[in-house]
Amino acid sequence: MLACASFGASFGAHAATVTDVSGRTVTIPAKVERIVVGFGVFPAFAVVEGAESARRVVAMGADLKDRNKALYEAMLAKQPALATIPTVGGEGKGLSPDQVLALKPDVAIFGGGGDGPVSAKEGSLQARLEQAGVTVVYVDFRSHPGANTVPSIRTIAKLIGREPEGEAFVRYHEEQLRRVTDVVGKLPKDKRPRLFMDMRAGGVKDCCGTPGKGNYGDLIEAAGAVNVGAELHQGVLGSAKPEAIAAAGPQIYVAGGASGPG
Repeated sequence: MLACASFGASFGAHAATVTDVSGRTVTIPAKVERIVVGFGVFPAFAVVEGAESARRVVAMGADLKDRNKALYEAMLAKQPALATIPTVGGEGKGLSPDQVLALKPDVAIFGGGGDGPVSAKEGSLQARLEQAGVTVVYVDFRSHPGANTVPSIRTIAKLIGREPEGEAFVRYHEEQLRRVTDVVGKLPKDKRPRLFMDMRAGGVKDCCGTPGKGNYGDLIEAAGAVNVGAELHQGVLGSAKPEAIAAAGPQIYVAGGASGPG
């Protein structure tokens, strides 16, 4: 009996944990077979999980199908099971927190935490899952992808038991990034082109939404350009008037918009 008790205490003391980008350290369940994947996360999750990335997912963010139809259709062609996964979020559609809890998830992965600690709003899906004892982690591929892509991939990989696959992608990601940064990193700042990215070029909203200190701004800088948007507002994402953009003197204009055809 004493030996059994000692073994049980030792096992509990060495339960696996993971620290997410928000700084939260959570315990990983011994068995992870039922996963909720939130908004903006499924493509990265699929990279880590592999060819059958739909197998363990019991609910997923509606954004992949609603906002990135081309990628969704390409993934659906390889994994028809994607069509059977219920969604969360998305303009009043999708599962309620009670319906998600009824699916008995083991863990949930949400986008967020890129700017520090996260406090789930009372009554939100995240809060309800935590209250029910479901392990919740946050990853960030949106606010600060330059700093947070690698730790976010590692968080997903450790959580779902795919650490070798996660490290394989990290190596690939860093190798591809170095192909650019090793070249442009030698450029002095006064020789770097000034680039403005208009994220609402499709005319969905008034001109002009643009990344600042984060988001695509991280990628603009990694590519060797000066991100003009970061000079026009202080946020991760923000807006700038046409007159201010012209006065800032961009040399390159990049038009962004919806991911669908046209």
